[in-house]
Amino acid sequence: MRTLNGRRVLVTGASAGIGLAIAEALSTAGAVPLLLARPGARLADAVARTGGLPVPADLRSASATAEAISEIGAQVGAFDALVNNAGIIRLDTVADGEREQWQELLDVNVLGLLDVTRAALPFLTRGEASQIINISSLAGQRVRHAAQSVYAASKAAVDRISSGLRLELAAAGVRVTTVSPGFTLTNEGAGITQPELRKRIAEGQRQKGLRAADVADQVVQVLVAPAHVHVLEVSLQSINQEYS
Repeated sequence: MRTLNGRRVLVTGASAGIGLAIAEALSTAGAVPLLLARPGARLADAVARTGGLPVPADLRSASATAEAISEIGAQVGAFDALVNNAGIIRLDTVADGEREQWQELLDVNVLGLLDVTRAALPFLTRGEASQIINISSLAGQRVRHAAQSVYAASKAAVDRISSGLRLELAAAGVRVTTVSPGFTLTNEGAGITQPELRKRIAEGQRQKGLRAADVADQVVQVLVAPAHVHVLEVSLQSINQEYS
């Protein structure tokens, strides 16, 4: 098992939820978390809590994201790992959904991941036994209710992109892992517009959800795996969530 001491890990969506938990776990393990998130008080607080380096950027702007990653890459020299965690959730049936919300979801969950990965690759391939971890979801494997379809499609895209990246980056020695949690206690419910659905989702997360720290622990376990071990996929859910 390898150590994380001094390893430079770029984490997206690092100012809250699972991303912040990952940054905190990395800091505790001795890594140097590079916290990519929208500029503001939450990012400043996350930097203070983790001792990491801020990478202020909004994933909805590809140019700003690329510039921020280029700047932090030049500062630290190389990335040992990238954790693509940033994502939003919008739950609506196709009949009730709005195109603007679908576009925002796909811009962040899919195009944002692609933009970050492309910008980070020159710095990842400078490292030794570098890793990419893409945070997906069990929803990407199966749609559990009608309002989940577009969100689930975005996570299925993450899974397929990850498969392609494994082929693309194999010769460079970059390992690519997807981590797919089930219900997780985060602030994602804030993006659900229907009050009743938001209430039900929040209640389900409280009763049946993983903690963000549970997902972060799995990320750390992947990162400390021996250099000859390529962990392809990790799926996890709370024992209180029904398996289907």
